Amino acid sequence: MERRRGDKESLRKLKSVVTDVDGVLTNAIKFYGNEGLALLGFNVRDGLGLHLLKMAGISLAFVTTTESPVIARRAADLGIHDVFQNVHDKGATLRAYRDHHSFSQEDILYVGDDLWDLEAFAEVGVRVAVADAALAVRNAADWITASRGGEGALREVADAILQACGVDPRGLLR
Repeated sequence: MERRRGDKESLRKLKSVVTDVDGVLTNAIKFYGNEGLALLGFNVRDGLGLHLLKMAGISLAFVTTTESPVIARRAADLGIHDVFQNVHDKGATLRAYRDHHSFSQEDILYVGDDLWDLEAFAEVGVRVAVADAALAVRNAADWITASRGGEGALREVADAILQACGVDPRGLLR
């Protein structure tokens, strides 16, 4: 992960990782059937990264403008309970999430890829853009992943956090 601003100390202090879904956990492609959104592809390495963060005591949440049982199913598979779908004011959602969990801004890292995510960036301490994020999002980010959305970007974030905290991910799997 390329550092633009901020330092590894900010990663060590984190209590929560919140991420967008489309374009971060997926490659931003949606497959529709006659009944609406039918399929999204999720990278299993991102899933393991989220699992490792959870095992390390980091709270996790999804915030997305999309509403789909596919997203709810992926969150359930990962044991993520804070899932906010059909969100069109990510800033307000992040404020409510922070208040509900008594987190400060500095406690939260947010991963995004597009203009909706700029509202969320304003409410967190660490802002991460995936490599193929919109230019405005990359310009606003503290860190930019080397990986594109849906291609291991979240795993890269997880690995950087665990490394900054001195946690060997292999020890979390035992």
